[in-house]
Amino acid sequence: MFEDLESVGDEPVLARLDAVLDELVGLDLTARSGEQVLGLLTGLEARVRRLATVDQALVTEADRRGLAAERGCRSTAVMLTGLLRIGPHEAAARVSAAARLAPRVSFTGEPMPAEYPRTAAAQASGAISATHANLVTRTI
Repeated sequence: MFEDLESVGDEPVLARLDAVLDELVGLDLTARSGEQVLGLLTGLEARVRRLATVDQALVTEADRRGLAAERGCRSTAVMLTGLLRIGPHEAAARVSAAARLAPRVSFTGEPMPAEYPRTAAAQASGAISATHANLVTRTI
């Protein structure tokens, strides 16, 4: 069902990300000081946290466009389960997070901020994780 999408994911921006990831994977960590290892660890964590923001924007856009229905899926979460090979709970959590933290579009097409803009900004900066953002938005 989703095999035809593999070559579409070859965006230049993803190729650049792959190149950086290849560089990170190939680092000789034994040549680094303890402080450098810890700096890489905390720096990487901040960037991983920022990637959740990109995921939320993509999920929101897929949902807004009705891409699940176009592919015969009853919901965006069901589509994500097959497309990304993730469990249904994780797929539903991603759709829910996207609804709360991604920028929105009004019925008239006007851009709107996220439902929780400060939490979304903290996640986009890498200051908080997706789990932390979920806890904040669920608590509020």
